[in-house]
This record gives sequence, C-alpha cells and structure tokens, in this order.
Amino acid sequence: VETPDKIGREAILNVHVTKNELPLSDDVDLSEIATATTGFTG
Repeated sequence: VETPDKIGREAILNVHVTKNELPLSDDVDLSEIATATTGFTG
C-alpha cells in the first residue's frame, strides 16, 4: 500500500474532524496541513 497523496491525507484529516474526534478552530486549513505532511501515514 502506497502512502496517501495530498488529497488522501486531506480526506483522512477530514474524517477525524467530521467525527468531532479532533475539535479545531475555524482558522485551521486542512489543505495546508495535508500539504505539509507529505509522506505521512495513519
């Protein structure tokens, strides 16, 4: 299994935010976080 690309990482982050597992401020940009986490998994 390959590491997720930017779109995949953003989708993973969005799942956790949507489930309210990770409450975030309104100014948090998941796209920016996904861009900064190239090569990260799970």
